[in-house]
Amino acid sequence: MNGQVSGVMPPGHSTPSLPAGHPMAGGPAHAAGTLIAKAEKQAKASPNDIAAWNRLGDVAFRSAAFDPANYDHAREAFAHVLELDPDNLDALRGLGNVCFDQRQLDKAIAVYQHYLRLKPKDPQVLTDLGTMYMAQQNSHEAIARYSAALALAPRSFPAQFNLGVAYLMLNDNPDAREALSRARTLAPGDAARTRIDMLLARIDSNEMAKGTAASKSR
Repeated sequence: MNGQVSGVMPPGHSTPSLPAGHPMAGGPAHAAGTLIAKAEKQAKASPNDIAAWNRLGDVAFRSAAFDPANYDHAREAFAHVLELDPDNLDALRGLGNVCFDQRQLDKAIAVYQHYLRLKPKDPQVLTDLGTMYMAQQNSHEAIARYSAALALAPRSFPAQFNLGVAYLMLNDNPDAREALSRARTLAPGDAARTRIDMLLARIDSNEMAKGTAASKSR
């Protein structure tokens, strides 16, 4: 497939949101800015308060859905935490997610690898790392991470779906079909099932084309 099939984004990356029940006066962007200003004031009042700085990073990351410039605020907050505590899991994951969203592949991979050295059995971070490898066209490494995630969380739709996509990128139609068929049973809704059905139909079409070509060559 030569990288023409894109994987699904694990939940929480492409659709960050404000806390449930937060007033939306002035619109989402205004509400996000108010939240960030409050969190930033609290963090700067306590430079060594890791929880406050992680909270600022989290609010800024979720608010980036409304203003991508907030990724910079999130990055700075998580980097501040990591200056205080280089092995802080919340900050490592947060920074990895910022790099993930901004498609800074090498940086995201390095941060996720650091995180997983400390907490190797985190299926979502394993899935995120696999997706970064897949974005680099490194399907073998992606498959290894998705498989590890599924060993820990067998009903993870993102890991199962992306495993099928990774096999497709290797033109491994049998394993792709098996992985995608399993993903279909885990799909969260009709849109996901329809997308899988389209990929399965593409596999069938490719197999039929190969069979036709083989027949003509005889």
